[in-house]
Amino acid sequence: MSQPVPPPPVLSRSLPLQGIQNFRDLGGYIGHEGRPIKWRQIFRSGHLANATEQDRHQLQSLGVRHVLDFRGVEESAAAVCGLDDVQLHALSIEPTVHYRLEERARQGGVMGPEEVTGFMRETYENFVLQNSERFKQLFDVLLRHSEPLVFHCTYGKDRTGLAAVLVLHSLGVDTSTIEQDYLLTNQLLNATPRLGKVLSEEAQRILLGVQSDFLESSLATIQAHYGTVDQYLELAIGLDPSKRQQLRSAYLE
Repeated sequence: MSQPVPPPPVLSRSLPLQGIQNFRDLGGYIGHEGRPIKWRQIFRSGHLANATEQDRHQLQSLGVRHVLDFRGVEESAAAVCGLDDVQLHALSIEPTVHYRLEERARQGGVMGPEEVTGFMRETYENFVLQNSERFKQLFDVLLRHSEPLVFHCTYGKDRTGLAAVLVLHSLGVDTSTIEQDYLLTNQLLNATPRLGKVLSEEAQRILLGVQSDFLESSLATIQAHYGTVDQYLELAIGLDPSKRQQLRSAYLE
């Protein structure tokens, strides 16, 4: 009598690393034609500079070979990725909201939630208006390499968040699921603001989280300039139908 085949292991989306926050897998989401995204291929994360020895071993066991860093030049230099045997790709998007907050702090006073929310919305608009080339570079790496990769910024929530939205959309994931993945940061991130003394408690919460209306600022900007996310992916990112099919063949089951 043949032995029953054991069920496949249940894979975890969020991987609790010791020195790395907000690290998670984009695998398992249902994409184009009902095909799930392959597990353990595309990861999103906060920065990797504080990876412990155990974290490094785990990333090696996951087969991560490419690290795409959306942090600005000074951010990256201040907290250097210490992983071995990976190819680093610098896709620098400067943290303009932090610079704006620093300037506002020099003017004195405590910033409230409305002001910080306005900064965040403007930041998300500028991701589209000023930084589309960086997201294009992410897709170029996805198309050129088959090894597992991780893309990240400092906290893995804004620059990384929009990048994940674009990747999931390109693979045919539905809008509701994409937003749920974006908002998952609010459950996984535990960070302290560097400008905490000049932020009200509510403003701190807003700065270190994500909100649907932040993402909507990017999507509204895409709609205003390109019509749809699909047209943005084709015209700004260079993801024509042939490349989109190539991407789906590589990353969908």
